[in-house]
Amino acid sequence: RYNMMKSPFSQLVKVPQPLRILCTKNMLVMELLDGKQLSRSINDQLVDALDGDRALARELLRPKKRAQEENKEDDSGMYAMYRNFQKILSLNRNYKNKTSETSQQSSVGNRGILNEMKTIFSLILISKQSRKKLDLLIDVHGYQIFHDGVFNADPHPGNILDLTDGRIGLLDYGQAKRLQPCECIALAKVLMALRDGNEDSVADAMRELGFRSKLDRSDILAQTAAFYFDSDEVFEKLGYNNNKAFMEHLQKVDPMIVVPDAAVMVARTSILFRGIGSLLRQRVKISDRWYPYAKAAIQEEVKLKLCT
Repeated sequence: RYNMMKSPFSQLVKVPQPLRILCTKNMLVMELLDGKQLSRSINDQLVDALDGDRALARELLRPKKRAQEENKEDDSGMYAMYRNFQKILSLNRNYKNKTSETSQQSSVGNRGILNEMKTIFSLILISKQSRKKLDLLIDVHGYQIFHDGVFNADPHPGNILDLTDGRIGLLDYGQAKRLQPCECIALAKVLMALRDGNEDSVADAMRELGFRSKLDRSDILAQTAAFYFDSDEVFEKLGYNNNKAFMEHLQKVDPMIVVPDAAVMVARTSILFRGIGSLLRQRVKISDRWYPYAKAAIQEEVKLKLCT
């Protein structure tokens, strides 16, 4: 909480103050934050944009797997809701004019087109706002990992609030992870290598971080890095529909013998945010968002010689 209060994100996010006088060994009591869970807030915005049609809102917010399958042609995901709305609208008879008279059909039809355009613009606005909030969340955690060395390793949707004052509320630091300076630097080198896209450099950075595999194949180490710390594209390009099948493939080809604890918790954070992105029909590439913080960590390490 203190780190966030003195960070560049102090006016954008809020971590509640623990009320120690009310806390026990089995119960944590914190100040009340005025807002909704982010996923619920976005769902409510969709319902409003669709004139109260909750069923259609649920259809737009598809489960992760279906969203991934339908979203491959647009990496940005900016117009995914719009495209999906068009598909649904073509099948949704609630929007068609049921009037039989030609003149009335023309009048009602024109109003229907205007309403459809209004809905589409509302969906695009919601998509943009959702993307902005998702990027903020990823940036905050990148800052925590590479600058503070302390981060929440369990940022699932239930722990994220959309506050009434416009800020994002971050709850439940029960799975907070502390990183040693050398762990931060080693992770930063992996992120930098992923951003540069050189397979051998990524594999070398993974070895420096502490990863060990049975055959020490550079391609498998690089693919593991991309899956852990970057995006779902790595397994999609290889023809896998889900991360479980992809991980089974990696383990079969070159079993991982050592996976450093620090990497597990950072990877969990990366994968959770990508899952939120898929739910919101947004493509997420973690290395793009975390690159500035990884670069700053390495530059600071060079200057202060934190690692030997």
